[in-house]
This record gives sequence, C-alpha cells and structure tokens, in this order.
Amino acid sequence: MRSLPTLLVLLVAACRATPIPPQSRYPAGTDLTAKYVTVDGSRIRYVEAGTGPAVVFIHGFGASLYTWRHTLPPVAAAGFRAIAFDNRGFGFSDKPAHGYTNADYTRLVLALLDSLRVPDAVLVGHSMGGAIAAGVALAAPARVRGLVLMDAAGFGTRWPFTLRIVRWPLLGALATSLRARSSTASILRSTYADPTKVTGRDVDQYYAPVPDPDYGRAMRGVLREFRFDDLAGRLAAVVQPTIVLWGSGDRWIPPAIGRRMAVELPRATFVIVPRAGHAAPEEAPELVNRSLIAFLEQGLLHVPENLASSPNAGLARSNGVHFINRPVEDLMLSRKLTNTRALRIIAVAREEFARSGFDGARIEQITRAAGVNKQLLFYYYHSKRGLFQAVLGQAAAELETALAALPAASGRPLERLERVLQAQFDFLARRPDLVAVLAQGNRTDLAPFAPAIKRLVVLLAEGQGLGQVRDDVDPHLTAAQALVLMVGYLQLESVVAASAPPLGADEPALRERWKEAAVQLVVAGVAAR
Repeated sequence: MRSLPTLLVLLVAACRATPIPPQSRYPAGTDLTAKYVTVDGSRIRYVEAGTGPAVVFIHGFGASLYTWRHTLPPVAAAGFRAIAFDNRGFGFSDKPAHGYTNADYTRLVLALLDSLRVPDAVLVGHSMGGAIAAGVALAAPARVRGLVLMDAAGFGTRWPFTLRIVRWPLLGALATSLRARSSTASILRSTYADPTKVTGRDVDQYYAPVPDPDYGRAMRGVLREFRFDDLAGRLAAVVQPTIVLWGSGDRWIPPAIGRRMAVELPRATFVIVPRAGHAAPEEAPELVNRSLIAFLEQGLLHVPENLASSPNAGLARSNGVHFINRPVEDLMLSRKLTNTRALRIIAVAREEFARSGFDGARIEQITRAAGVNKQLLFYYYHSKRGLFQAVLGQAAAELETALAALPAASGRPLERLERVLQAQFDFLARRPDLVAVLAQGNRTDLAPFAPAIKRLVVLLAEGQGLGQVRDDVDPHLTAAQALVLMVGYLQLESVVAASAPPLGADEPALRERWKEAAVQLVVAGVAAR
C-alpha cells in the first residue's frame, strides 16, 4: 500500500497540466517584447509601447500583464507611452516568500517608475492593482497625474470558495499545491459576466505561470500580507482626477463598491460598463478603451447632477457606456483646453484674480468681460475654486510648453539645472498676473505645477547619482524652494526697488542681476564640495 505522502505527490502531479512553452507566452505573436528589470530587490517582467506621457497598467490578483493585451496597443496609438508589468508574485516576475504588503507594492511601483525614467504617470489599476495604484497616489501624489480604478479592490473583496481555502492556515499550503488547469479556468470564468467569452488561449496564458514551484508560496504570501480593504476612509485625500470604471456584472467586487469609491473621491467619474464582469478590460475592451482614452485625452467628463451617491439613480447613456458622475472640477490630463469660450473665460479670470485676489474676484465681472453667462461658466468649472484651479492649470501648461522649447539637454546636470531655472524665472517675469495668482494658491491649487518642479527634481537626483549634488539635499524640497524664491522676488520686486533706490534705478537690469544671483544661490547651495 502506498504511503500518504506518496499519494499526495501523485495527486499533486495529476492535478497539473503541462503549461505552454516559453515561446508561446504573451506577448509572443505581437509587436511587443518582454523585458526584465530588477527593482526593489525583485526581477520584474514588463512591456512598453508608444511614446508620450506615461500610462502604467497594474494587473490584479492571480493575473499578469496579459490582462492588458486589448488595451496597450490602442493607448499607445493614441499618443501615450503604455507600460504594463507582471507584479511581484505574479506572472513571470520574482515570487519571494515575503514583500506583499500594500507598502511593499507602493515602493515597488515607485522604484519601477524611477528605473524606467518615468517622472510621473497616469496609473491604471485593475482589481488588486487598483488598490495598489490608489496607494501610490496617496503616498507619492507628485508622481501620479491621474488614476483609473477598474473593478478595484480596497474596500474588500468577495473571494470565490477556491481562494477562500487558500487563506486558511492549515489547508492553504495543500490547496495551492493542487494547481490544476481546470481550477485556473474556473476562476477565470467567474470573472466574466459571460463565461463563454473565455477562450482556451486565455486559460493557457493564465495557467502558464501556475506550475512555477514558487507560485503557491507567493499566492499565500499575498493573501496573508496584502490588505484588500486598505482604502476605506482614505480616498478623500486623493487629489488626482480619477475615473472609477466597473463591470455591471462584477460578482467579485459589486458595482455598489465602485459607487462608494466615487462618492469618497474629490474628483471622480463613475462609469458602468454593461454586460461585463470583474474582468471588464478583458471582456469589454472596446467600451473600456473608449472611456480610458477619452479620460487620458480630455480629462473628466461632466454630468450636471450628483448621481454617484444614489445607487438607484438613472443612467445617462453615451456610446453604450453608462456614465454616473458626481460634479467634478475639470483637470485636463492633456493640459489642453480647445474650447474657445472656456479659454476666453480663463484669460479674463486670470486678470480678475490677479487684480482683486481670490476673495475679491467677482464671477459677475468675469462673465461680463468674457461675454458668457454664469450657467456656462459653472458648467465648465463648477465653482469659483474650480475656475481658479483651471487658471493655474492653463498657466502650468504654458510653462511646460516654454520649458519643452528649450534646446536639447546637454552638459552636466548642474548646468542643465541652471538653464531650466533661468527659463522658469524668465517665464514668470513676463507674466506678473500669473505671479499674483500663484501667490494666492494653496497646496491643491498648485498641483498642476508639479511637472515643472519635477524637471528640477530629476536633474537634482541625476546630479546626486553622479556625485555632483550633495547627498543630503532633498530634491523635491529644493525644487519647490527654488520656485518659491522666484515667485517671492517677482511679487515684491517693486517693494525691493523702492526700498533700495540705488538698486532700483534700472529695474530690468536689477531683475537680470537678481535672476543670476538667485540661480547661482540654488546651484551653489546644492553642489557637492
């Protein structure tokens, strides 16, 4: 009679099918090429396509970058740099015994951005990946331009029975040893509203990493260490514009959870995808991609009433996608406003805010000068604060255009830092109205200027890596202080000239001398001795 251990070994072997060979693994047969990079102590597999602003895709539990097979090409074709990766513990990335807490994944994503030279990105997260994306936005808001949360975890998850067993201390190890292809197929089909849409190729791709000896250990590690309810009560602190996208037939995380997320988020659009389950980006890619690319190109969509807070609210249809939106302040991710009336309102509002300050500015004066009515202004911007932020957003876009026009980078990091600082000063000096508005902004209002600050951060960090910038310098703090120094001087320039007549005899010359001194103050202050 065979011993129990022998029978268990035979049972485990019988439950495992032969996976597809490496040459058949996604992205085989596509224009993409799988690459590897070691970040935060783990070897991570990734793919990327396209050029432009970065969009980083984070898959969910038990998945891989295969999740995004229908999404990466259209996003790249729309003018973005689309990046997807196998997260730690999944796909063909490393599967250590530990390193699966929410903070661990936040640190890994930020390290990946650094390694791929991505200063900031829109993060697109599905399921567990949505919780990770939101965690990164909360921990490092300057690195995240926007969020897309698809059927996202963070408020809890309804686990299928198979995965509930894995969480049990005694049976978990045995359950993760019995990794049959049929179990993979069953779990995958449970994520679709229409299970017949799951193909044999889909099952092959999802099953491919399962026979890895470390797969079971990684799965147990994630279920032990990762908190799938970590976002409850925290989303009000997310400053980025966010689209919350949900399959109408999601049985893992019901749409009601998505509505709750949208209500908590300050700037959010909630989108229901009809006839799709938990795997909305795979089951209904055309509708998902249409919403995603519209968000990337145009920012948040507007619906003039708060429907997200009511689970029984009516649904407004647009191209087959249900939109349930709360009023939002529009922050354009492409940093472009093409509507001529919206641009005219912003131009007039900048003058009014500069002349009268935020508190003293009058909406009636702005609408009269812009030749529009108040209803149109509030349709575009929803509030006086929203208009103020749009003014700053447009100014930030102009600054980015000016910096992008600088000659191609060359020379040492400190030399390039000097040129960028001079360009920022010249830009602000030509726009006294913007300087006056900037001085009135709070932390949230100034978020659109994060890319300009990040240009300095990148140069400072590069200089530290080459030993040219002091190690004790905080690049983010130094970059912000440089901007404050410029705005502070330009706001007080007339006071300085009046208080020191010999200096103010020739204000243009004084400004030029002050610019040179201020730039050298920053550069000399950070230079390694």
